[in-house]
Amino acid sequence: TAQLSASDGQANDLFGYSVSISGNTAVVGATQFGAIGTAGPGKAYVFVEPNGGWKTMTQTAELTVSDGADFDETGLSVSIEGDTILVGSPIHNRPLGAAFIYEKPSSGWTNMTESATLTPGDGLTGGNFASSVAISGSIAVAGTPYRGYTPFGGEGGIYVFQEPSGGWQNAASNTVLTGADARSDDSLGTSVALRGRTVIGGAPYAAFPGSGYVFGLP
Repeated sequence: TAQLSASDGQANDLFGYSVSISGNTAVVGATQFGAIGTAGPGKAYVFVEPNGGWKTMTQTAELTVSDGADFDETGLSVSIEGDTILVGSPIHNRPLGAAFIYEKPSSGWTNMTESATLTPGDGLTGGNFASSVAISGSIAVAGTPYRGYTPFGGEGGIYVFQEPSGGWQNAASNTVLTGADARSDDSLGTSVALRGRTVIGGAPYAAFPGSGYVFGLP
């Protein structure tokens, strides 16, 4: 029906590495944008459906990180619900990782940097925090497949964030969802989905066939 592209796209950006859609708005990650002989910081693009319906077009807005650096992998994961976008950057502030909140201005989506930063509160590094992200209502989750890293991989986990009553702000979470039978190489959090207060996390190496873990948040 239509093709979405970046007006400043170039080779090796990995545009389309992640995608998400809500209502008439789509978000697309380009996790290596800015690469000049190396992997750039990455970013995400917002596309708003025109009044006449989707058509071949370039972006409405660009989402970047205020202190982004090469190899951050910003845009490796994206999620949108309503007027809020969550973008994962698993190597940001390496090796901690971060997820960034963007909120639609009253005048509509425009080029902008993050309004809040979400990080793991336990200080564990090397877990690829926010390799997968999801947002629903006032809850955000960030999959961290190498959490508990060993030479063979990690058990993995999913960090949970609750939006404060005053709106999203910088936060570090110590609430982590893990598998009761998780092993060192399960990589729980490789993928995540969230609807209401129900979370499902993919663990592609659990017991080798792989598993999906379902969590009901209190």
